Amino acid sequence: MDAQEKILTKNTGHTKTVSSIAFSPDGKFIVSGSDDFTVKLWDAKNLKLIKTFIGHARDVNSVAFSPNGKYIISASGGGYSTVSSLRLWDIQTGEEVKRFVEHKHWIKSVAFSADGKYIVSGAYDKTIKLWDITSSESIRTFSEHKDNVNSVAISPDGELIVSASNDLTIKLWNSNQQKSLKTLEGHTDFISCVTFSPDGKYIASCSSDKTIKLWDVNKEQAIKTIELLDEVESVAFSSDGKYILAGSKIIKLDESEAIQELNTNEFKITESVFCPNNKLIATCSADKTIKLWDAKSGAELQTTFSGETKKLLNVKLSPNGKYIAYSSFDETIRLRNTVNGTEIKTFIGEASSWIENIAFSPDSKYLAYSYSIKNPPESRSGYSHLVKLLNVENGEEISTLKNSPDDIHDIIFSPDNKSIAIYSDEKIEVLNLKNNKLITVFEGHKGAVSGNLAFSPNSKYIVSSDWSNTILLWSAENGKLIRIIFKKEGYSNFVGSVSISPDGKYIVAGSHYKVMYIWKIENGRRVRKLKGHTWLINCAVYSPDGKYIISGSNDKTLILWNANRRRKIRVFEGHTDKINTVSFSADNKFIVSSSQDGTIKIWKTETGKLLLTIEDIKKSKDWIMYTPENEYEGNNAQKYLHYLLANKVYPLPKNDPKYIVGLLSKIYK
Repeated sequence: MDAQEKILTKNTGHTKTVSSIAFSPDGKFIVSGSDDFTVKLWDAKNLKLIKTFIGHARDVNSVAFSPNGKYIISASGGGYSTVSSLRLWDIQTGEEVKRFVEHKHWIKSVAFSADGKYIVSGAYDKTIKLWDITSSESIRTFSEHKDNVNSVAISPDGELIVSASNDLTIKLWNSNQQKSLKTLEGHTDFISCVTFSPDGKYIASCSSDKTIKLWDVNKEQAIKTIELLDEVESVAFSSDGKYILAGSKIIKLDESEAIQELNTNEFKITESVFCPNNKLIATCSADKTIKLWDAKSGAELQTTFSGETKKLLNVKLSPNGKYIAYSSFDETIRLRNTVNGTEIKTFIGEASSWIENIAFSPDSKYLAYSYSIKNPPESRSGYSHLVKLLNVENGEEISTLKNSPDDIHDIIFSPDNKSIAIYSDEKIEVLNLKNNKLITVFEGHKGAVSGNLAFSPNSKYIVSSDWSNTILLWSAENGKLIRIIFKKEGYSNFVGSVSISPDGKYIVAGSHYKVMYIWKIENGRRVRKLKGHTWLINCAVYSPDGKYIISGSNDKTLILWNANRRRKIRVFEGHTDKINTVSFSADNKFIVSSSQDGTIKIWKTETGKLLLTIEDIKKSKDWIMYTPENEYEGNNAQKYLHYLLANKVYPLPKNDPKYIVGLLSKIYK
């Protein structure tokens, strides 16, 4: 097999509660739906991720395979019909094939008919709908329930539909008639799930009343009630009909008691299902994972990783291009050498702390960072906010520049390398970098929730912004306010960031209303409005040579602008969540960005090509980096990466030529 044909894939799990799972008819695949709005396809042997289906706009509540195993149906919910939808996906291409949108509220359950021609769905609009796959239209609506419909199923012969509701009833329908055949009553609380036995003779249901009931399709009363100690949210038959799976409990119907219980710890199972061969069980839960179990012994076999990576807050390249530093919301800073790719320092903050800002000195010798730490209960202040200075070459701490109860919004070195400015709440302090003594204090911002700083190239001025829609120009020498660049009371377009052009003539500011503005420093006159983003702009900076501006937004894109002609050059797409920070390399050849999606991406400025993605794994010291060309590096890479070819999973081979030691240095040359 040609390695070039294989695709390097990250085993990224769900980032929120996994609500629903199903085995493919041949037992080779598992599909899952989650509150993170995604549907994922997994290899059932090892729970390696094969594909992610993206398109839903709300929680995915239910998933099912078509009888031929070629398609997946998923149900999602919203408060109105445009976001409450059923979507049919092709598992080979990952593309959406059809969409069904007639429900008016959350769609909670979906199932295929045995011939694959129809699907049935139940929703919080109190209705059940039968859909024709070919036309994508509902051919029948069943509407006798008086409350939310939580679960639906179709009998093996396709003639009957069963539904369960918060009105405490189960209803049995003929698929060709809109009036129910019978109503099954007996549960005393909301009914979570209902399903047919493989032979279609029985129905099993579970409820918040902590019972499972078994019903004969031809009778109107339960023929068996199994009492549980805990509430379960799902119930499923084994393919031979001899066992029921209720949450973590395997119950033999002849004995009406659990013969095996899965050790699922403290997280409640949202759904559990038997593999068609009855040898395996798959479960999903609120802990964001899917687990695979041996049905006979109850032993856990495989677990997916939570898809949560460290939420990256900040990334900076050193002025000399030799170092990259990035910080995350989970108390971590990594400092790397770009020349050889080695890690110089990983700083793990103290308990209940988080990293806020990072900055390199102009000579690239120092790294300043701020972080917050929760104080002990006896302290009057909830948090302390510190600014520390590191030696970049060896990662050793030099000093603490500040320790105060005020939030730190930004830190920045002066271009002459003599001072550092620290922005905390309503004041800005400028410290002498040599002796850590206070030079001056600026006071003028009111109620700054957040803000940014920028030094002029000659180190004489500082421009500052805040979320009260103010941009101010100061003397860095005496702290006097020189000019109000922008101020608008009650204005909702918050200023997100500021940057000064290398010639010291202009200020660019990102707005939280999709636009950027450029002001002339000498007179405070606005000279340009830049439009291109479709959501909040969080960061905007000039390139070192002043030719470009790069901006990052909540719309998940970066836009490169011609700074002189003030027009859009290109859009960089690849992040899957909002972008927090962006910066240029000193030679303008590269752009580096950080995002809430947990990744750092390095791009080629000239072409917009993505060169490298870097990720830290949450709750561990592990990291990975990889390129679009399948080159990769990372400690414990086997755990997080694998190859895919035609929906088949292949582990990373030993001595893989695609594993590149010092990958960062190779990319950055």
